[in-house]
Amino acid sequence: MTIADVLAVVCSALLLGGSLVALTTLLALLLPSLVSDAAAALSAAPKRVILLGGVIVTAGLCCAAVFANALPKLGALLALVIVLSLMSLAALGGAGLAQRVADKLHPGQNDWRRQARAALLIIGAALAPLVGWLVVLPLLVGAMVGSGVCAVWRVGRRRALQQPTTAYAPPLQPVAYE
Repeated sequence: MTIADVLAVVCSALLLGGSLVALTTLLALLLPSLVSDAAAALSAAPKRVILLGGVIVTAGLCCAAVFANALPKLGALLALVIVLSLMSLAALGGAGLAQRVADKLHPGQNDWRRQARAALLIIGAALAPLVGWLVVLPLLVGAMVGSGVCAVWRVGRRRALQQPTTAYAPPLQPVAYE
């Protein structure tokens, strides 16, 4: 491995980390209710969320690998859709995780800077050599995907409960016009 390869890996990691910090901050600004649902899921049952996320990531990546190898062109498209959906759930959950960390670190503030600082702290911990790669990163990915799934699931359940049923419609009353 030459020095150019090492620099390429380091620069890629820094650019990826910076873009993830920006994405989580932007999601917190644009979708505050979903991000707060993700943060609430993490604070309610963190072990369950991490385990759920780990199972979903493992199953999703296994399905993506099977689809990519089994079907030549359609399978690659399905694998790409699976991986991108996992990444979008992880971005949503990462914003919730950053909001949770920001609430613990800076309880009095409420702006985008505290969200960006918390996201930078999380991404920095995941990019640390060895311990970050082998311990923190898998736990973070599980927590991010799990909280993203819980947030989307809560919104779907909330919308289903708010829709009125049309099984019974009361009879219309005639209106008297004067």
